[in-house]
Amino acid sequence: MNKRPLPSFLIFPDDKGHWRWNFAAKDGKVVAASTVAYKQRQGCARAIKLLKSDSEVPILVRQEAAQPADSSETQAQVEQAAE
Repeated sequence: MNKRPLPSFLIFPDDKGHWRWNFAAKDGKVVAASTVAYKQRQGCARAIKLLKSDSEVPILVRQEAAQPADSSETQAQVEQAAE
């Protein structure tokens, strides 16, 4: 395989035949990876397109230690990061 251009997303099959993605930064380190296994490669590519295109998504900062994943957090529990 040719050397991977950086930064870049990579779509690849896992050991069960599902598709996953990762993102490598300029230094070659993988800094993000899918936690979902997609049955179709197109679903994986769609997830990457959503990540790349949605620059209006707010960045949130948790002020206390991480708890088990809970999407019901209130706005009082998180605050938008200032850029």
